[in-house]
Amino acid sequence: MAPGTIWDLPGCDTPNNPSSTYTALLAQRPFTRAIITGATRLTETDVGLVKYFASRGIPWWYVRTKIDVVDNTEDEASDVAVVERLRAESFQALRTHVSGGEAEHVLVVSSRRWELGDLAILCTFCGIVRKEAPRSSCNQQ
Repeated sequence: MAPGTIWDLPGCDTPNNPSSTYTALLAQRPFTRAIITGATRLTETDVGLVKYFASRGIPWWYVRTKIDVVDNTEDEASDVAVVERLRAESFQALRTHVSGGEAEHVLVVSSRRWELGDLAILCTFCGIVRKEAPRSSCNQQ
């Protein structure tokens, strides 16, 4: 995959970046792919970003973060069940608002446990190749 630039966009619907002019900010950057992240739920801003990138043929992923801080429901016996539920919930929310949203466009990642969820897929999408776990204070014993 060709090298690219990672743009950490400012928050939308803030005093400095009202939603009415946010698309103009996006148009100033040459996107080749996009990652939209959300910690708890799909927001109106997330939906707008997905629509923007999809309408321009720019590959995108919606990434649900912090999945390790979600409580298991009584019928979820494993972390895998939690991952599957959160992925399904995010996909369903996306599908409700955006036509053409595919299940493979929804990833879930843990901020504490790199092996839980879809971090490997996200790294591949970004062109990152890693042979060992990332080292951080969150996942060291």
